[in-house]
Amino acid sequence: NQYGSNQTARTAYIDVGHAPVANFTADDTVIPVGGTVTFTDASTNAPTSWLWTFGDDNTSTAQSPAHTYAAAGTYTVTLNATNAYGYNLSTRTDYIDVGPLPAANFSADLTLIPVGGTVQFTDASTGNVTGWSWTFGDGNTSTDQSPSHTYAAPGLQTVNLTVSNAYGEDT
Repeated sequence: NQYGSNQTARTAYIDVGHAPVANFTADDTVIPVGGTVTFTDASTNAPTSWLWTFGDDNTSTAQSPAHTYAAAGTYTVTLNATNAYGYNLSTRTDYIDVGPLPAANFSADLTLIPVGGTVQFTDASTGNVTGWSWTFGDGNTSTDQSPSHTYAAPGLQTVNLTVSNAYGEDT
């Protein structure tokens, strides 16, 4: 002004930085009902807080949380990564697929046979089975859904059926 001038300087007064870029991975994306997924934060630019939404009305503020899915469905997961400079969202639509495990069950047309006799096994498993693995107790195996098997030697045999689908297996 007409009386003079004055100046003020503030050293390191303005801090300019980058907002985080949210990113994450999951240790598994196809799990059975009741299964747990571990999410790992892979965000850049040093986030200081995290807000996860798992698509089933549950949330977490942990950096890399584990979450258990209690019901079948397809879930969208979102991570909101925040630091002093802002925030960023990463959303993966229909990222987690949760479904029922299969339940193994079978029957045999005969359970008492002579040496050289053949047994017809019938798969009675439930749960969208996509794979079958039979052991007949005598060292022989099959991957057929409902195989027949001929027993060449006498003895009491234990038969196992393991069924599988995208969500796991059951014996």
